[in-house]
Amino acid sequence: MASYPKKIAVQFFIQTVILCTLLSLLLGLVYISIQNATYSDSLRWGFGFLSVLIMGACLSLHAHYVLIRPLNQLQIKLQHYDVSSLVSDELRILSGSTLECEFAEIEKLFQDLLNALQIRHREVLVTKTNLARLNSSFEAELELRRIQLESRIAASFQQNKLHALGEMAAGIAHEINNPLAILVGRTEQLRDVMAREGTIGSRQESILQSIEKTLFRIQEAVVDLELIASSPTHEDIRKIALSRLLKRLNKVVANRYQTEEIGFEPEIETDVEIEGREVELSQALLYLLENASEAAQKSETKWVRVELSKTGDSHCTISIVDSGLGIALNLREKLFQPFFSTKDEGRGMGLSLAKSVIERHHGKLSFDFSSGNTTVKIELPLRQIQTEAA
Repeated sequence: MASYPKKIAVQFFIQTVILCTLLSLLLGLVYISIQNATYSDSLRWGFGFLSVLIMGACLSLHAHYVLIRPLNQLQIKLQHYDVSSLVSDELRILSGSTLECEFAEIEKLFQDLLNALQIRHREVLVTKTNLARLNSSFEAELELRRIQLESRIAASFQQNKLHALGEMAAGIAHEINNPLAILVGRTEQLRDVMAREGTIGSRQESILQSIEKTLFRIQEAVVDLELIASSPTHEDIRKIALSRLLKRLNKVVANRYQTEEIGFEPEIETDVEIEGREVELSQALLYLLENASEAAQKSETKWVRVELSKTGDSHCTISIVDSGLGIALNLREKLFQPFFSTKDEGRGMGLSLAKSVIERHHGKLSFDFSSGNTTVKIELPLRQIQTEAA
């Protein structure tokens, strides 16, 4: 682009020299003719002055038509370019000059410059979009890693807590079981002694049966405590009488919330048997039952209903329904997020841990939002794939 103005300057210089030479020759010939025709000094001086005026006028006209007018046309043309539209998202390639003068090439070069600017601007926009997308991807990956780390920390804390609770429960069970077995044996001995002496009557038998029933209830409570507090580490998959397990857990929770006057309504089929890790499932189901019991306390009519039924030949469905009014719309998407809790003192890990336990058993944990009450649904396969679940 720098060579073209030089070309125009050289052309203008040559044209000016030619014009001045021609004018000088023409005016010189006229001056010689006037000098031969007359000897008047005033006439010669007047013609000399007129020659200068003619020379200046011709140079001015030449400059106007060769430089000034084309420059004005170029300026007007360049002012019509909307630079703000050229840096928009739409690519507008400019081509071809509409000027009919010596500066048409300059307009074309200016168009090439604007086209290059547009292309570079679009490259910058593409790079900016890619950087924004990459930054968003990095932020999502970082958030995922943070959630995974927090989940692992919480799971480790929960596992250590359950391990310590299991050791404590084992010690308590040992201390209770020994004297409990002695009491059961002594009760049976007392029945035999009274029978031999003939002093046992209907009232005495009723008292002895009440004592035995209470002792057996204590034994069941100790067994449940051992099961619930046991550590699931390295637990093998085995057959589980799910109907019996749900009834036991329902009974444990009912005893715990007995003072709250919550009605527990089990609707459990008696012949449902699955494969799985009993301790893991017990802990997950116990949390869901306690969660339902806490939600039921906030309603006027307090009840919790546990339903168990087979779904075809390969699956079963557990429904835990409480008298609560369901989950608010703005909270539904966050229910299974770690560290999210609707309770003031909650840690927000129960549902996520229960969900992970169910999913490790190739099942599904979800909420039924179409129900009028808070409803948790658990779908479990009756059989586990040993290589995947072990």
